[in-house]
Amino acid sequence: RHSAAQPSPAPWRARGVRRRGMREASRVATWRLLCERPTLYHCQGFLEPEECDAVVRLAAMGLCAGEAAGAKKLKADLDPSDAGLSEEDSSLLRRVEERVAALSGLEVHDGELPLAVHFTPPAPPGRKDGRMSIGLHVDTNNARHQRWLTFIVYLRSMAPSGGGHTVFPLARRRGAPEPRDPGLQRLCAAGEVLLGHGIHHTDQIDSKFLRGDAKANVREAGELLLRHAELLAAGAAAADPSKGEECPGMNPGEPGRHYWDPSGLGLAVAQEQGSCVAFFTRSRGTNGQVDPRSWHGGAAVTLTAEAGAGAGPDVGATGKWTLQKFREAPDQKRAVEDFARTHTVLSPGLGGGVRFQLDAESLLASKAIEVIQGRAPRAVLRLPEPAEEAAAEEPPPSHPYHGEALQLVGFCNAWNTKDASLRLQRVPGGEGCSGLAGGLAGASGLRLRELRSTPCRAAALVAPATTCVRQRLTLHLREGCLSFQLLSSTRRYAFRIFPAGVGEDGFYRLESGNPAAVKAEIGGEGDGHGDNFFIDERPNTLVTVYVEVVEGTDSTGQGAACTRRSAAVWYVLEKGSHADPPPSVSQARDKQKPLFAKTTQAAFKQNYKELHDLWLEYRGTRTVRDVQLIEDLKLKKDSEDLVFQARTLSKRCFEQRFYIRDLESGRLRLTLLVDVTRLAKSASTGLESCVGYCLYCILPAEKVLRIEQLAVVEALRRKGFGQRLAEWAKASVATNALAFCRKVSFEAVGSPAADGLRPVEHHLAPPATGGSASPSSAEAWAKEWLRQACGE
Repeated sequence: RHSAAQPSPAPWRARGVRRRGMREASRVATWRLLCERPTLYHCQGFLEPEECDAVVRLAAMGLCAGEAAGAKKLKADLDPSDAGLSEEDSSLLRRVEERVAALSGLEVHDGELPLAVHFTPPAPPGRKDGRMSIGLHVDTNNARHQRWLTFIVYLRSMAPSGGGHTVFPLARRRGAPEPRDPGLQRLCAAGEVLLGHGIHHTDQIDSKFLRGDAKANVREAGELLLRHAELLAAGAAAADPSKGEECPGMNPGEPGRHYWDPSGLGLAVAQEQGSCVAFFTRSRGTNGQVDPRSWHGGAAVTLTAEAGAGAGPDVGATGKWTLQKFREAPDQKRAVEDFARTHTVLSPGLGGGVRFQLDAESLLASKAIEVIQGRAPRAVLRLPEPAEEAAAEEPPPSHPYHGEALQLVGFCNAWNTKDASLRLQRVPGGEGCSGLAGGLAGASGLRLRELRSTPCRAAALVAPATTCVRQRLTLHLREGCLSFQLLSSTRRYAFRIFPAGVGEDGFYRLESGNPAAVKAEIGGEGDGHGDNFFIDERPNTLVTVYVEVVEGTDSTGQGAACTRRSAAVWYVLEKGSHADPPPSVSQARDKQKPLFAKTTQAAFKQNYKELHDLWLEYRGTRTVRDVQLIEDLKLKKDSEDLVFQARTLSKRCFEQRFYIRDLESGRLRLTLLVDVTRLAKSASTGLESCVGYCLYCILPAEKVLRIEQLAVVEALRRKGFGQRLAEWAKASVATNALAFCRKVSFEAVGSPAADGLRPVEHHLAPPATGGSASPSSAEAWAKEWLRQACGE
């Protein structure tokens, strides 16, 4: 048994992870949860001063002092397996990796980059490019999509006035409500805009592959984010407690020198030797996707020339020294999103000679994160217009709740509004959920083992807030499914609760114990027709349906069940039998039809004839004869449309589409199958002329051509096009060697030998001899030819 003061064992740990260093644990280090979006922890004493000095000494060997002049950042990789390291140095690096593995619940593996030390020299005096000249990024930058957790260890201390902070411009303080100011909401949307367009670094906001409104939106979002980060870094440097001045952004009760923006949005972490920041790039709160709140960057070091500006990266150099370790999901068949959803908080325990623990508040909050975070928000692909900012705040409810009992209606009772058996009962004050999801009276009685094992979200476990009313109804689902809405028992359809935001499968599908799974709206007579909450479980299942509604004014700002909305609806599974048998309801599983956007249906009907003709055209045998192969296509103005068609096909067929920058750099190559009869019509009609593609790379050292992706348009599969691309790839391995021979005037002769090699030869033309007779010997003839071909 464990209490908040005595941390429990790790709630999760990847199979095969061993707790190392259990016998030599010599000290204790405490982690604190600073914010939940992104999930970010801070620890003082992750490394001891002697360990920091040793790491700096090792890194300084790999950094060139001549590179420091004018450089913004230098890097040195540290691998414990390096044969050039002493046993003592290798042991130190292994201890660091063991601590990281113990906290993250996953052993360090070969798919990750090694430990890396970064040195940021001071900015030259008079530099005008601002404190955030390096920019902002998310850690999936540079195509490292498996990353989900990052550790940053500070190896040197520096006064906040010297800069060098790690800036998180969209971090929200733990326990603080979501910003309601329209300007701050627009700032939060900026991070989603950039990720929605595939931008993972602010250096990419001027990408030439973005066009029209998309380019303008991305540029505006990037500039907005950088501007806020610049102000945050300047405020953190000005709020230096060592000057004896009042620091409004710093909490005197907090250990460490963390600066919070006065607006409540934005965190800057100063350098303290041995301290560490750990934050999750992906989490359960974003459904395993990249968290748009995890944008961050390093502020410039702003020391004067007398303080050491321009110093080289030696052990005593003045500047910012950090040790970083990026944790990446194992390269398995399991998607990184699934892995990130199950690895969402730090795990206290033993590793590398240190016993790590969470303080009491952070420990309880970490357990709540595991159970309260819901689905990822929908991607925002553009910033709200300034004219829309006035409407960003939620308007006062047009259908206020008066505290009356609510009624469940649905297919199960033919939408009978007078069925008293399906009337919900008010939950007594101080009582939490029932069934498998609870039976817990409140946070004070919350035992960690119970909280960790329950599938319910923390907000639904405990009793409702004083500003909310919670009601429930236990039902026996004979077929296991239920479609319903909730009405006022007195006002009927004049007050109804219905779902909003249909899922990808066309259903408003509730999740057991998760109030945030489906948004609940409050409306009247003309609202929510056809929009029904949907429960899908096994036949003969007992469930309790819960609804929580804000009554009057919500002074807490948390909303119903901490969803920040006026109403929340969820259900929990019940076990065993009840003293009073609950109502038994029945609904055919095919009764609830999936709902899809009406605009999509209208557009399909409007263009049905065009789509049908397109399908018939693809099915014809003439198309097969008119498909041609374009090898090693380069990205030019006249071919960029074909490349983008292939990238669209890649996005449909693969979990991760290929990147244009990989084609530009030459790391990957692209060969297309193109319908030449449609090339002339593509630009004007929007019809795709790309039939399929093969994305590959050539590894000269291994003499290998590796196929990264091979795809064919869905309507043209099973017609031999994929086989044609594969045959081309096999033939290309041989033709690459022949192509080199032809460049130097050799031609293949005869058939391949038994070993697969093919003979080549070059016929020498008789050289001009100035009218004299030709040389009598072949040796003299060859020498004369070489003399003329190669010069004197």
